[in-house]
Amino acid sequence: MYCRLFAVVLVGLMMMSVGRAADIVIANDDAWPPFSHADQPGQGMANMLVIAAFQASGREAEIRLLPWSRALVSARLHKVDGVAAAFRTPEREEVYLYSDSFWEVRGVLLVQAQFPLVRYEYWDELKGFSIGVIQDNAAPLGFLEADLDFRSAPTRVSNLRKLAFGRVDMIYDVELPMFNTLDEIGLERSDFRVLEPPVGRNRLHLIVAKDHPEGAGIIQAFNMGLQRIRENGTYSNIAKRFQLPVVSPID
Repeated sequence: MYCRLFAVVLVGLMMMSVGRAADIVIANDDAWPPFSHADQPGQGMANMLVIAAFQASGREAEIRLLPWSRALVSARLHKVDGVAAAFRTPEREEVYLYSDSFWEVRGVLLVQAQFPLVRYEYWDELKGFSIGVIQDNAAPLGFLEADLDFRSAPTRVSNLRKLAFGRVDMIYDVELPMFNTLDEIGLERSDFRVLEPPVGRNRLHLIVAKDHPEGAGIIQAFNMGLQRIRENGTYSNIAKRFQLPVVSPID
């Protein structure tokens, strides 16, 4: 039933876009399944939500998949109009306008199955361990500003492989994209486990450079459309298409 409902929604969105050129270009991570990836339906769940929200407000958006760091720079330099699925950080708030949040994700630490530590209560307990992180990614609760041994990797794949080969003791990442990528590159989930408790949760936002001449209008259109797709069922139908529980944080 959910697939049938989703098909109706998707056909409706496609019909709305016939004959209309995109007037907004939004970048997103090219390797963040199931939220943003070329092999996912509609280029990923987050991108489908973004396109649907703009269409609900009468605008037409195009998604451009880029490496994450390049996506952020492209928005700052106005090579694209904005970036989807960004976390809020103090540094980014100096440069970008933020939309209302449209999803929530869980950040976790992944370790090899035989790692001696089962759980931790305080970040100080992680001192002495090396922690792989992805360049230009953010984390909740100021985790990346903690006095810990962080080792940067350019991509999610390289971060996972560093853990698999024992070059770091653990990695930080968002849970769903991390496990999706782990499966894609042929690593066995049984060889790894999440170190409890999770680092925390982060909300996803659309961001636009503060000096973009239409920045405020783009954010306003997205927020208006987001509210409409929450109310008309499109939001929940897209989430169900990806077999994800509806997570709709309200700012």
